Amino acid sequence: MGNSASSKSPKSEAQPPSSTAPDDLAKVSATSATATSNFQDPVLALANEATDIDGIIRGIWSFIFSYTDGPPPVYHPKPILSMLRDAEELLKAEPTVLDLQTPQCIIGDLHGQGDTLITLLSLTETPPKQNYLFLGNFAGQGFAPHETLFLLLALKVKYPFKVHLLKGNLEEAEAIVAHDFVGGLTRRNLMENAFVWMAMERIFQVMPLAAVVGNKYFCVHGGIGPRLLKAGLPRLRKVERPPVIPLDFALTLECQWACLRLSPPKNKMASPIPEMLNDGSPLFSEADVAQFCQQNGVQVVIRSRQVVNDGVLNLPAQMLTVWSAVSFLDNFRNMAAVLIIDSQPDKASIIRYKQVDMEPESLDDKKPMAGRNAINI
Repeated sequence: MGNSASSKSPKSEAQPPSSTAPDDLAKVSATSATATSNFQDPVLALANEATDIDGIIRGIWSFIFSYTDGPPPVYHPKPILSMLRDAEELLKAEPTVLDLQTPQCIIGDLHGQGDTLITLLSLTETPPKQNYLFLGNFAGQGFAPHETLFLLLALKVKYPFKVHLLKGNLEEAEAIVAHDFVGGLTRRNLMENAFVWMAMERIFQVMPLAAVVGNKYFCVHGGIGPRLLKAGLPRLRKVERPPVIPLDFALTLECQWACLRLSPPKNKMASPIPEMLNDGSPLFSEADVAQFCQQNGVQVVIRSRQVVNDGVLNLPAQMLTVWSAVSFLDNFRNMAAVLIIDSQPDKASIIRYKQVDMEPESLDDKKPMAGRNAINI
């Protein structure tokens, strides 16, 4: 694997997904709309009209594509609520662990970098021409966290069998509030009441935790925590969303937060208490990956969670870390990548790109402290 894309922006080719869905997907969308037309939940009481998914996709794509330093778009709450209603119903109907067939385009952390999202979609062909699995962390610290999340949810509604979304550590109300997500909703005219925010909370609660692609690849946002290693994939499939019992809570958090520890300190005695980072993230080792694969009949673990310089890191041998937020926080110069699992056995490829800093025209040209990610919108 290792097909590398040019580093220059493919803006001339970037187009939103086709507004025409295949017949089978159109029927599913129609069925979903019918099933939810009588949805009387008080939280989504305003969502009482048909969802203009094509309009939402085109509008958000256009904003991201032509973005300039300025205020964010202002939305009408009703269309957004209708889209969130449909997305919640679709996500709730899916199992905790998805079983997906190849081919699949796998995209890691995006952190609200909408330009990265439409660039990767343009480089790999937009749905329905490709199948997509997103590994979580859709919003975050980028310049368009709300637009990135809304665009993915809209694509999920339009192409429910072509776009799949997993829960990351930022798909949690407490985590996303720390990134001023609610303040961003206010600036977008979506906090006149709490309906949109409450709908987002509900969506976060029902997102699938993991996926098995082609019966070989276990895909998750974080990794293999100690309880998941002990309980195994069959028990993970039984986790309720939202979790109720303590073990379900623990397995959910491990899928979201687990981090790879490359090598244990030498001469360190084993502890009965699982190791964690300072933020409470559980740690797993290279040996844990091999043990999990052997016990659960999979060959490779594919995850995101931790930034890697080249977009994809194959370490340890049975794990791939995929990172898709280019130049993360504008403090890194990492590449963005999408991993494409081919329909042919044991074949995959990588498409990646990076940003190239242009030579300044004069010594007076200075880059903002945190670049586009520091823009307060």
